[in-house]
Amino acid sequence: MQPAYNNFALKLMMEDQAPVELDRQRVTMGRSSTNLIRLLNKSVSRNHLLIEVFEDHISVQDLNSSAGTFVNSALVPPFEHRVAKLGDTIVIGECVCELVAASGLAVQPSDSEDGMRTIVW
Repeated sequence: MQPAYNNFALKLMMEDQAPVELDRQRVTMGRSSTNLIRLLNKSVSRNHLLIEVFEDHISVQDLNSSAGTFVNSALVPPFEHRVAKLGDTIVIGECVCELVAASGLAVQPSDSEDGMRTIVW
């Protein structure tokens, strides 16, 4: 049986970019190489947000980023959690993503053995 957190992926709103599977229960995103998903974009903070994946939803927490994080156009205040579901839009600085079902998708493979992914936006 697959873990529940294999149900979700982020579809990045840019051409030729496969969805990124959220294959861990806790996923950090930001410019720093310490994040599981590294977004190389000047509008993204070094440690921008934390995503916690549950069976039927994800929790998005902004880590006091400079440009902010939005779920469906609503600002996520720093260090507060917001629930996101399939079809929701998550904006990370200038980067726009849609939360999609991971099953059956061709997802972006990891860039390294530790599962980190680097995305140039």
